[in-house]
Amino acid sequence: MTYAAIGLVLYSGYTLCFERMFLAWDTTLNQWDELILVVYNMGWLYNVFTGIAIILYMRGAAQNFARARMIESVLVAWACSLPLVSCFFSNRWRTSKIFGGEPDHVFKQHNYDADLLLTMLAAVSWCC
Repeated sequence: MTYAAIGLVLYSGYTLCFERMFLAWDTTLNQWDELILVVYNMGWLYNVFTGIAIILYMRGAAQNFARARMIESVLVAWACSLPLVSCFFSNRWRTSKIFGGEPDHVFKQHNYDADLLLTMLAAVSWCC
């Protein structure tokens, strides 16, 4: 689970810092003027910070096997909340539509569900 959290932190950080492909420094992280952008940025920041928290938690938990039930509860809660937050608030098109905006007006570039579906399929494939 630690490797999945590391991948999540790296991917989420990349997505926050580079809106366009090919490493063009054009970030939504500097934009906090609209509610849609705030929610979108907070969704990705949730992914980053919970990923870091899981990495740190698993590092400390590896030394104490007596807390296995607690570890399992934390991991299950994280694994259940992450897809929900990612699905609704880490997708530019969906976040715009939930809050009544047009993705073309808010973001310079947006995708539909292709990236989200690939990410979710990769997560499910890795876990199973």
